[in-house]
Amino acid sequence: TRKISQGVARIEKGFQKKELLKLVEWLKQESLPDIINLPNSLLIGLAEPLGTILQRPICCTLQGEDLFLDGLSEPYRSKAIGLIREKVRFVDGFTPVSNYCSGYMQNLLGITEEKMHPIPLGIKVEDYGKNRLARSDIFRVGFLSRITPEKGLHVLCQAYQRLKANRALSATRLEVAGYLSRDHRAYLNQIKRQMHEWGLGSEFQYHGTLDRQAKIRFLENLDVLSVPSIYAEQKGLPILEAMASGVPVVQPRRGSFTEMLDKTSGGILTDPMQENSLEDGLYSIYKNENLARKLGQNGRLGVKKYYSVSHMARATLQVYSIIRERTVS
Repeated sequence: TRKISQGVARIEKGFQKKELLKLVEWLKQESLPDIINLPNSLLIGLAEPLGTILQRPICCTLQGEDLFLDGLSEPYRSKAIGLIREKVRFVDGFTPVSNYCSGYMQNLLGITEEKMHPIPLGIKVEDYGKNRLARSDIFRVGFLSRITPEKGLHVLCQAYQRLKANRALSATRLEVAGYLSRDHRAYLNQIKRQMHEWGLGSEFQYHGTLDRQAKIRFLENLDVLSVPSIYAEQKGLPILEAMASGVPVVQPRRGSFTEMLDKTSGGILTDPMQENSLEDGLYSIYKNENLARKLGQNGRLGVKKYYSVSHMARATLQVYSIIRERTVS
């Protein structure tokens, strides 16, 4: 991965140069776009050649590449970041997916503030929560994300164990879904063993990787969702999907989670530095059905207002227009 990340950053001089020329020749035969958008900063090596040859403004989306870069060992991490920073000047505008992402990536990659144009994520709110039922006799805590240590499934399991040990709860379940790579099977197996050792193995269920419809049904059956990432998340799409389903969320006060919940009032923010804070947040949802219902309603309305597909589309068109007009002038 370190060779790939550095190779793409210096693509016009590297092994991919031939493929770049093929791409450019194909684009020149098509109707040229008004603007070119690179999906992430790891492809920023395309900015200079595409902008120069096609004479079109270049935009680049920022959406959590820091996690990949932080996974590189030194000196490759520093080299990759350095190469990206060298190419920033060839990009006319960046579109981070959250305000947190904007500030963080601005510092990491040396991007000037006037080049930053945050565009919040958007989902089809109307697709979620159509068949959501009232709370049943079983209180279901959910986790929906990639099964990796940084997403914090082990943190949620620990909070769930304390919840069961310290509070008077009736029947509960911990429902988990998300992509599991071969590299992280041992991580999930360790979690399952720990749950069994705590006497909670029968309450834990991993549903695997879900397609869109299965994911929507999964969310509709939850009473609360939590993805207590141990790093500052820049996106947090599962949080939006849960709130769109009318499911209250309990999230650590860090990264994009803070701005999402400040905007929507669809859940509880906890202190990631306090061990019992996540447990307390989950228990608040469990013991107070009126609060849970209110947060669920707030979340659905808030996502519709601030994070809908139409809202994202309008923001994208506005940003593209600004970048294009600024570049042409």
